[in-house]
Amino acid sequence: MSEKTPPSWFDKQKPDPKDDDFARRRKQLLTELPTLLARQKDRGRAKRFEPYLLIRSVLGDRGDRPINVPFWESPDIWTAPGDPAASPDLPASHGGTIVVGQPNTVYAHVWNLGFAPLAGVRVEFFWFNPSLAIDGAHAHLIGTAVCELAGRGMAGSHKLVKCRKPWVPVMENGGHECLVVRVSGLGDPVGGNEWSPWLNRHVGQRNVSVVAPGDPAAGLVHSLNNTRLLGGHLQLIQLGGNEGRLAAQIAGPKLRVSPLISTHLLGEITALGEISLARPIALPPGMLAPVHPLAHDVPNPTPVMMRPGAVAVVHPSRILGKVRLDPSGAPPATPPAAAPAATVHLADLFHAVGRLHDGSDGLGAPAQGEAYVLRMATYSGTQLVGGYTLVVGTGS
Repeated sequence: MSEKTPPSWFDKQKPDPKDDDFARRRKQLLTELPTLLARQKDRGRAKRFEPYLLIRSVLGDRGDRPINVPFWESPDIWTAPGDPAASPDLPASHGGTIVVGQPNTVYAHVWNLGFAPLAGVRVEFFWFNPSLAIDGAHAHLIGTAVCELAGRGMAGSHKLVKCRKPWVPVMENGGHECLVVRVSGLGDPVGGNEWSPWLNRHVGQRNVSVVAPGDPAAGLVHSLNNTRLLGGHLQLIQLGGNEGRLAAQIAGPKLRVSPLISTHLLGEITALGEISLARPIALPPGMLAPVHPLAHDVPNPTPVMMRPGAVAVVHPSRILGKVRLDPSGAPPATPPAAAPAATVHLADLFHAVGRLHDGSDGLGAPAQGEAYVLRMATYSGTQLVGGYTLVVGTGS
């Protein structure tokens, strides 16, 4: 007669169904289970076992939308000169000299922040004419690519994807085109607002161009002016410090931002169609700063005076060459102080800033290897809805 097998550790852990405490805890669990499941449902897509695709608009972007940041300076859209067949899968930097009329390669750094892996991820690459506002009616498809992404925390959850078809910037725009990339997959499609990075994490936008000092910029400024949001307002800002460095390295990684400048608001075309200027104090750093209260919906605001010892101001109209659209290239004698919004041109703002800073606080062209960074930001109310960034320098 064999000995009785002693109870195992597992048997000791099994609760006795007749145990009052077990019955009480079971009843409590069944009562609270619907609430627990509801909490799981409300945790958000990134915390459930689903894919969560993303193209970042700024460093630190985790996909939350809407956002109110300069979304057109995406760090996840890369370029390199040359045909994709010869370009490296991992270029030396995410910027590169754009060669007009020649093949260039476009890349996208795509992310999956969800726990579920995803195969057949579709990446679409587009170019647009220079614009302060992007819409699908003016999209030009460059090409598409497909990749696989592992779940969050796993190797392969983010990848640099190369477009296998070349992008050839057209002469008409001088190479100053906008790039847009979209990412989608089964279970995580692009969805609505398919051309609005500030509303859709599947969309990335790069509206950053390098311009040599003195290069004619009338065509570029004209294209940007034509895509302004009427009824909104546009701010012209010079970027210095770390904020300027991050913007410059997207398109001119070999350029360093001039140490002579810091971040300043230079002026604004208000929603009322007025040009408002300022001798600004230095703005606090930070790409996530809200709209600056220079002239938002305020007619004829009082100028902010330059703080003693403040950093010099960039003259956009001087460093960009002729930006007027009339044959003489001469600015108007006086800026339009209270004209309908449609009659005020972006070039008027550039020239007005230069006239305000005719004294010693105005800078000439940047030195070789240095850059000035100018950002044009378009707002609808207090929401950023479009923009374009110019990196002015040589030696990129």
